[in-house]
Order: sequence, then structure tokens, then C-alpha cells
Amino acid sequence: MAGFLKQLFKTKTAQSALKGSESQSAANAETAVTPPTPTPDPVENANSVEELEKLASNGSTAKQRLAAIERLDDTEALQRVTRALKGRDKGAFQAARQKLRAKKERAEEKQRTLDEIARILDDIETLATTTDLKLFNARLEALISQWEKVVAEASTDQRSRFKQHLATCRERADELSEQQSKEDRARKRQSEQQGTLETLEATLEQLRTELPPEGPSRASVDAMRKTQQNRWEEATQDLDKDPGLERKY
Repeated sequence: MAGFLKQLFKTKTAQSALKGSESQSAANAETAVTPPTPTPDPVENANSVEELEKLASNGSTAKQRLAAIERLDDTEALQRVTRALKGRDKGAFQAARQKLRAKKERAEEKQRTLDEIARILDDIETLATTTDLKLFNARLEALISQWEKVVAEASTDQRSRFKQHLATCRERADELSEQQSKEDRARKRQSEQQGTLETLEATLEQLRTELPPEGPSRASVDAMRKTQQNRWEEATQDLDKDPGLERKY
């Protein structure tokens, strides 16, 4: 009987211990599943310039003030923050000043680009109507190269204006090229005319002063005359005739 009670007591004790262990495990599991609620970050939750400016000037920690300055992009607000931090937080003060300086440099660079765009548009508009055709193609190519560097910052209207003036300039460039080709052909033909006259004159002088005893070779003279006649006819195509040269020929 005593052994039976002892065995029963041991069984109940084990069951109680098992239930206690299961309860503790459940409690631990519940505790592990529920993470602690993080503290809200006021800088991340700020939704206005005013909130960010306040945190940048009077944040509870240097880290918080720097984070607020990083998010703050309003120039006037940054200027006020810089004044508020002077003598209080050197690191945040320098960060705000550096951000203001960077914004100023970007604004100045932007203005220089806008000025360059306006200047190029004025220049290409002038080139499209100028009567000064000296180095026209070189000036046009220079403007195209300059435009490619700033076109990304140009407005739709500015791009349209440049395209319009560029088309006009290219038409004039084609006309100038054709005109130049005609002038080159004319100079070449004039040179050929002069060469023909010089050849005929030299041959005539030779016939007058240096005839061999047996007389001139009629075949050679005829061949030379025919060659120079063809040369003259080709050289006078599409050219206004010069009466003086015609008589001399």
C-alpha cells in the first residue's frame, strides 16, 4: 500500500511539473512572438518644412539635427537653421552651411546654362539671316557643338526654336556649298582658258622664229591645234564669254 501511494505521488508530481513546463513554454513563446514597439523617428515622420526646420534647429540629439538638415531642402529654412545653430552645434552648423553652399553653386551653374542656351539661340538666329558668309559652315558647326552640351536643360520651346533656325542655316549652307563649287569650277575653267592661250601663243611664236629647214610638221601643228581647241571649248562651257579673250583666242 505504501508503495502504491508513493508511485501515485510520483506520477502526480511529474504531471504537475509537465503542465508547469508547458505553461512556461507557452508564455515564453508569446513573449517571443510579440516584438517591442519601436520608438517613432520624428525626422522620418516629419511631413513639412516647418517640422524639419524645428528638428534641425532644436532636435534632442546631434544625430537628429543632422538627419533633419539632410532632409531639409528649402533655402530660406536652411538659412534660418544656420543662424539658429551658430555657436550651439558646430557639426550641424557646418552641415547646414555646406548644404546652402552646394545649393547656391547648383543654382549658379543652372543660371550659366540658361544664359548659354539664350546666347546660342541668339547666335544661330543671327547666323540664319546674316549676310556675312565668311566661315559660315565653321560657325554653324561650332554652334551645333555648343548646343549639344546644354540641350538637356533647354525647354521644349527652346529646342523647337533651335531646330527651326538650324534648318534655315543648313539650307543656306547647302546653297553656299553649291555656290562655292560653281566658283571653283569657274576659276578652273578660267585657268584652262589662260593655259590654252599661252600654249597657242608660244607655238605661234615658235613657228615664227624657229622653223626647221624642212619646214613645220603640218600633222604636229594640226594635232596641237585640235587639242587646244577642245580644251578651249570645255573651258568656256557655262561661262559668260570674255570678248577680249575670244578675240585673242
